[in-house]
Amino acid sequence: MTPSTGLVAWRLPGSPQDSPLLAARVGAQRLQVDYGGFDRPYELVPTTARRLRRNADEVGVPVTAVAVNALNDLGVTSADHDVRRTVESLIRRACDAARTLGASAVVIPAFRRSAIHTPADVTATAAFLVRAAQFIAGSGIVLVHENVLAPDALATLRDATRGAGVRLLFDVGNLHEHRVDWRDYLAGAAPALHTEAHIKDHLTRPAGDIPLGRGRVPLGRVVDALVQTRAVDCFVVETDHRTHDDHQIRADLATLTHLIHHHGSTP
Repeated sequence: MTPSTGLVAWRLPGSPQDSPLLAARVGAQRLQVDYGGFDRPYELVPTTARRLRRNADEVGVPVTAVAVNALNDLGVTSADHDVRRTVESLIRRACDAARTLGASAVVIPAFRRSAIHTPADVTATAAFLVRAAQFIAGSGIVLVHENVLAPDALATLRDATRGAGVRLLFDVGNLHEHRVDWRDYLAGAAPALHTEAHIKDHLTRPAGDIPLGRGRVPLGRVVDALVQTRAVDCFVVETDHRTHDDHQIRADLATLTHLIHHHGSTP
């Protein structure tokens, strides 16, 4: 199996509605979109989700995940009643958008206000994920959590959410930035590993601000290890391309394709 390549719409230039055409133009095979985020008020209401689905269908680049990145600035375990209502509403609307788009996953990130710092945070986040998974039960959509947990905390979260079918998103750039050993994380996440992995490089600034291959992440070894799990079938580039042209995006995809062909192809 040779994994495919993808892009995330929130790191591309132009509007989210333009992202399928851009992805097709540069040779990406899949696309992930988000439901809002920092300085990104865009919401996938029914009309915009339907239009985005048409745009994706027209160019043959499927939308495979909806990342609820707006949760990073709310806090999924907040004790504030109004915040909790907003979080629940966002999850429900993101799940509705995923159904409209034909996406197979809804991604819940754990950064900034949703970051996990303590054992109590792990327990509360796990309980939240189990509740959120109930919104999409029986829909064919999987709930995916993105975090940078150390091994013990990761095992606790994984085991507490396994019965709800929650999967774990591997992102080596985030792990490197937060000084979490990617090999330890992969070993702990393997039983619940999501089929798509984010890939970006990291040097000193936030992960993803440099092209693939320009940082300190051992990308070849990472690609090889992920493919060997036989769980990951797509690597999704999350380099920040918002100010880049097609040539620079193609260059990142070419680097990734080279890594896959030289490190990651399995029979």
